[in-house]
This record gives sequence, structure tokens and C-alpha cells, in this order.
Amino acid sequence: MRLLAALILIVAPGFAQRAPVRKPAPKVEAPKPGDPSLKFPLVSLKVNGNSLYSEKQILTAAGMKMGVLVAKPEFEEAQKRLTASGAFESVGFSYGPSPDGKGYAGVFDVVEVQQLYPFRFEGLPDSERRLKAALKSREPLFEDKIPGTRQLIDRFAADLQEYLGQSFKDTVTAQVVADKPGELAVVFRPKTSPTAIAEVEFIGNQVLPASTLHNALSAVATGLPYREEAVRNLLDTAIRPLYDGRGRLKVLFGAIDTVPVKNVDGVRVRVNVEEGPVFKFAEISSEVPVIPPKRVLKTANLKSGDVANFDAVSGAIDAIQKELHKEGYIRSRTSVRRRLHEKENTVDIAFTSELGTQFHMGKLIIAGLDVVSEPAIRKLWSLKEGDPFNGDYPQYFLNRVKEDGYFDNLLDTRWDQSIQEKTATVDITLHFKGGEDPEKEKRKKREREQQEGGPPIY
Repeated sequence: MRLLAALILIVAPGFAQRAPVRKPAPKVEAPKPGDPSLKFPLVSLKVNGNSLYSEKQILTAAGMKMGVLVAKPEFEEAQKRLTASGAFESVGFSYGPSPDGKGYAGVFDVVEVQQLYPFRFEGLPDSERRLKAALKSREPLFEDKIPGTRQLIDRFAADLQEYLGQSFKDTVTAQVVADKPGELAVVFRPKTSPTAIAEVEFIGNQVLPASTLHNALSAVATGLPYREEAVRNLLDTAIRPLYDGRGRLKVLFGAIDTVPVKNVDGVRVRVNVEEGPVFKFAEISSEVPVIPPKRVLKTANLKSGDVANFDAVSGAIDAIQKELHKEGYIRSRTSVRRRLHEKENTVDIAFTSELGTQFHMGKLIIAGLDVVSEPAIRKLWSLKEGDPFNGDYPQYFLNRVKEDGYFDNLLDTRWDQSIQEKTATVDITLHFKGGEDPEKEKRKKREREQQEGGPPIY
């Protein structure tokens, strides 16, 4: 019993000792976004500078998706994709930690190509609707109007090539072309060039001789690839005005066909013409602001009952424009609205103008005269500062100075203008150059030779 108690006293202190305590592992902080070499999830992505394309379109074209691990190389690749699209003049980017610290927030700064063109398809073996749908499904930056940059239209052409498949034995090309004056469009068509126009011919014309029509259309059509739409556009711009000048306001260009030309790589284009009846002027009115209607109609010099000669109408528009320019409306635009009465074969016309800003006379600067002559010329100048600017007056003034012989040795005169947009004024500089007239010196020389028995004066 005493032995057991002694053993307990010996062993008990060992049981009373504490078990060893493990030291806590040092805390390791997770890396935070900011180191360009480390990839973190893409949390947000925005676009600055866009107006033609939506943010969604641009981000889709960039090829970056939320939640994907990214770093600088991924942003650079996205920048390259946007630049190569041909829809942007410049693309920049920046990125950094998102506000919640969970990843990267990125921003693209873009400058879009502003010049956009309509487009069409020619000679491709599918409908316009299906071709548009094919581009829409492949191109996030596809819209009703597109930039004419080489990168973009070539890529769209490649998309169409892929869509048409191996059954299409040609190559799709894309070009910016001009079918109408001042109007450009992107045309997607086969690489194989259409046959060129070698000759033109009109059938059914009586009022205008064939030679007149032939010369007018040949001048603009010969050598162009034949496309019916392009030929009809040329008929409207080159031939229709000829008929308008003779009152044939309902001329129709009917069927157009082609026939091969012997020994020439081209076709003869044959146009059927229905010249229609002669129209006469009915009511002639004016909606031109500033100038009283009676004065406009007197300037136009057109009468009801006369043949509706639209060459004369064009001349009237020029005359009205001159009147508006005298009132300071140097950027006005005048046109005519017409209303046909087909049963009576008459037409009502109304002149109308967009005036724009009225400009006034600014400073008068005189160059090339001495201190005695300049005040005299300045006194003769009647267009005072603040008066409506008359664009015809400077040349009229210089002509009068020459005709009235104000200077004995006046060799040359000219004038130029400086338009001040902010103040809507026009500064005029008159230039005077003195010296002997070289023709006058030649005449004197011939006179001396004649007096001395030289060759006769012619």
C-alpha cells in the first residue's frame, strides 16, 4: 500500500505537465492586383470615346470576357484586334485593381473612323438579306454604314467568301466606288470584272437627236464596267436634264439590254426611251425669304403657259443666288420644288432658299498705293463696315477704277477676302500694282520702227 502511494507521488508530476503547443504558421497575404506580371480575373471593362458603336459591340470585337484571368499581354492582344478591325483610328487601354480588390478593371479609349459609307452586293449568288445576315453573325462591328478602310472591307469580303463556300468559284472583292457625283459606296462583287461599255445606243427618241444623246452618255459611260444600276444613274444625271430643258418632264428610260461588239472586248448598251408629253409652266411662286416675291419672279423671268424649260429654271436659280449674295447671304442655297399635273401636262414650281448666316462688311485693306492715293480710293469705296456684304461689289469697284482711269500707270488689280466666322464679317483686301503696260511699250516700239521705215504696224 505504501509502495503504490509512493509510485503515485513519483508519476503524478509527469501527468501534470502541459502538452507541447504548436507554433502558428506565419500569415501569408494573398497577392493583390497591380503587378503587371500577375494574372487576375477581369472584373469590369469599359469603353471611352465611342459613338458609332455600342460598348457591347466593341468589347465583343476586343475578344475579352469577364472572369477570365488577364494581365498586360491579354490587353495588348485585345488592342491589336480592335486596331486591326479597321473601325478605329486609334485604340489605347489602361487597367488596374478593381474597387473591391478582386481583380482587374480595364478601360479602352478609342477614336472611331468617322467616314462611313453605304454598301451593296453585286453579282453574288445569294439575296441581299441573307448576305447581310451572314455578315451580322460574323462581325460585331457590322452596321448599315461601314468604314471604307482596307482592313475592314477586306475582312468583310473574306467573311462573304467563307459564307458562299466552295460552290462559289470566284473571289469576293470589296471597293469604294463612285456611282453618282459626290456619292460613294462600298461594293462587294466577284473579282471577275464585268464586261466594259464600248458603245451606247438609244431607241425610240425623236425630240432629241441620237447624236446628242450618244455624245452625252458616251462621255461618262464608255470604258466603265457594265452594270444596269450604274447606267440608270448616268441616264438620270447626263440625259434627263436634256429632256427637262425641253419640257419632257416624264421621260422614261425603259428596257436596257446589251449586245457584243465585234472585234472589241466590250458591249453596246441599248437604251429604250419614252420621251413623254411636253409640260408647260402653271403656277410660278416664290418662298425665298428676304427678297419680295415680285422681285424674285421678275428676276426669274419665267411665265405661266411657257414650255417648262428647266434650263431656264436653273438660270433663274443662279440669278436668285446673286440677289441673295448681295444681301450678305454668301452661303445660301436655292432650289425649286415642282408639282406635276399629269392630266393637264402642266407643272407648278416654287423657288425656295436656305439662307444661312448673313455676313457683313468687315475691314477694308488697301495694298500697293501711296499715302496720297489710298485715302482717295478708300473714299470712293461705298460698302461701309457693318453693311450686308455684297460679294459682287469688290470686282465691280476695281473694274470702275480701271474704266474711269483713276491711275495713269495702273498695271494690275485684284482682290481677296478673309471670312471671319465668329463675327460673321468679311475683310476685303484690294491690291494695286503700278507700272508700264508691256503691250503699250510694244506698240511704241512698232510705231518707232514704222516712222523709221521699218515693218508696217498690224
